[in-house]
Amino acid sequence: MKKSYSLVAWIVVSSFITFSCAEANPIPVKATYVSMSTEDMEITIGSDFTVDMQGEYSFDLVYHSMWNKFIDQSMVHQTGTIRYIDIEGGFYGIIGSDGKNYEPVNLRPEFQLEGKEVTFTAEIHEEIESIYMWGTPVEVSMLHDGDVFQWHCTMYFPAPPDATDIKVYKDEEELNWDWTEEIYNTTINDLVEDAPLELQEWPMFGWNVDVYGNLDEYGSFGNNFTITVNYTHNLVDVNDEGVLMYSLGTGRYNQGWNAPMPGIGASGKPFVDVNISVTYPSSIFPKAVSPQEDDNLYNPSVSLDPEILWSAWEIAPQNDFIVLFRERCSLTKIKPESIKAGIFLPRMRIITITDENSNFNSTSEITFNGHQENAIRILFSYAPNPDELVTLVIVPAGIEPGDYEVSVTTGDEVCTGISLIIE
Repeated sequence: MKKSYSLVAWIVVSSFITFSCAEANPIPVKATYVSMSTEDMEITIGSDFTVDMQGEYSFDLVYHSMWNKFIDQSMVHQTGTIRYIDIEGGFYGIIGSDGKNYEPVNLRPEFQLEGKEVTFTAEIHEEIESIYMWGTPVEVSMLHDGDVFQWHCTMYFPAPPDATDIKVYKDEEELNWDWTEEIYNTTINDLVEDAPLELQEWPMFGWNVDVYGNLDEYGSFGNNFTITVNYTHNLVDVNDEGVLMYSLGTGRYNQGWNAPMPGIGASGKPFVDVNISVTYPSSIFPKAVSPQEDDNLYNPSVSLDPEILWSAWEIAPQNDFIVLFRERCSLTKIKPESIKAGIFLPRMRIITITDENSNFNSTSEITFNGHQENAIRILFSYAPNPDELVTLVIVPAGIEPGDYEVSVTTGDEVCTGISLIIE
């Protein structure tokens, strides 16, 4: 590829056992009540080979109280009572049913009521130095009183190292985000040998999501929200091919599962429906797409022209979405541009074809497409240099006049763009 590509596309996570309940981007951390249902990406490659990525991710909040203690044992799952503690200016804490005192750092004002009975899940933060020295500092992940709830989650998203113009939205609300120290190891080596480090390791940025609302009549959240992520980056040039990657394979690091439900079975392992569309300029074409249509893990539906449409249903993503693009070869000149057909005898002519971006060699084959395309015979051809092809042709007598489109095939590359005029 003669044009310079710097970097392409997107995403996923390093080895986090703490991820739970969702297996695709964005990845919720310490989120025992969230499950992703759909993942829709629209990727647009511009003529300058910059990539605009927009992903929409639908999440459902579901609460299974009887399974709390099995979902994530690194967190606190308790019932308790809100108490106002009159120390150092006063604060609201939770006395758990286990007899322990908990100091929540993110308790919503709606729950700061003396004597309120609540059920909560929280992450312990022993590294936080409390000025009150009353209980264990915790960050509430979920808390409810049977009628309303608060839910908090940190999400990570892997992105190309050169990603810019990053924006994150929860529904219509723009969220603050920041880069983290976490690294996602991609699956680029499945398709590209000796891939550069910028394609093997992607940084991750993160943000917080907070939800407050009513419980439904069954005591479940019954709520859903959509996360939208936008960013821009560049294709990566590897061995004259432009590499586009989206970190679809986050499920490789997820040990999480949804709570088992009666009648469904012991495994509540989550699945997600994925749709990816990639619009690309006419100057390039997709040489390879992975995962392919016959992939046993995904069984995706794939179409390539005029845009890539990739979709798979109820999958637990394991491998990243990768596309290798090649620059289209466009022939620029033919000499002579026209040949007069003989009336009684065939004519033999030497034709020279040139192109600035070709890789002509001894295997290059020329074809003519037109009124009597099989009539023009090619005796031999050779390439004095990669951008020039010389061929000896025979034009039969009485051939039908008109424009005959010229194609040159070298390996899997087909070059077009010029015609030979038969007069």
